[in-house]
Amino acid sequence: MNFKFSDKVLSTFTFLISEYGFNCVKKEQYFVRYESTKVFIDLTFDGTRSYELGLEIGKKGVSYSEGELSFSLGEILRCIEAPEYEKYDCVQVTTPELLDKFLSTYAELLNRYAKDLLTGSESFFRRLSQCRDKKCAAYEIETKLQQIRPLAEIAWREKDFTKFTKLLIPIKKYLSYSELKKLKYAQERL
Repeated sequence: MNFKFSDKVLSTFTFLISEYGFNCVKKEQYFVRYESTKVFIDLTFDGTRSYELGLEIGKKGVSYSEGELSFSLGEILRCIEAPEYEKYDCVQVTTPELLDKFLSTYAELLNRYAKDLLTGSESFFRRLSQCRDKKCAAYEIETKLQQIRPLAEIAWREKDFTKFTKLLIPIKKYLSYSELKKLKYAQERL
């Protein structure tokens, strides 16, 4: 199926050139890159396997160990708590008509919510980095809790209060009320 992705991107995102001074610096079948003096925008489409549509914005000259630092449209919408964020975090388009629809929606969301990013706002990029760091930290904590809780439950059932206490003390501030009560009980039995 011929999606004509890059042609559709160029016709849908003309506002980047006319209103924000971007230039299209790279155009491939499933990839289009715009750049201004401060910002880059990558639009991607996996038109052969997953059919995922992506939009990433980054500040030029800022990188990390794996390449350029960029933020997806979903991350931007989530960070500013836009009501649409869940709908556009990961989009799959399987027809040219859906591609048209979602490219138009992406352009509209970008123009509505990310004007400061399009102009290279340092504070907005910092805010996005902080949101990402916070989400990563929360994910790390949740992962630890998912690993520790089953082990603690086994120790509790086996009345191994030493092991139970050692497992839960490092995560004490994340425990539920009932877990805190069990921890207190276990500590009293040591």
